[in-house]
Amino acid sequence: MITAKADTRRKVQIPNIKSGTVFSVENDGAGTIVLHELKPVEGTTPKCRVFRNKHGVLVMDNGRKFTTEELQKVLAAH
Repeated sequence: MITAKADTRRKVQIPNIKSGTVFSVENDGAGTIVLHELKPVEGTTPKCRVFRNKHGVLVMDNGRKFTTEELQKVLAAH
């Protein structure tokens, strides 16, 4: 049986796990904790760049213009 101990910062090192691996944690309340490894979703995430043009207007790299309020609304939703 392999054992692991939490340090003062509540971190546990598990042997044979690569750095950056993400797990969901399931605690049944009776002293059992189950870790499920989460795999990344396949496919690419669409990316865009937001910047101010020479006139100070917020635009995306595809040329679409939008207001600061629209940008704040989108960011607040995520």
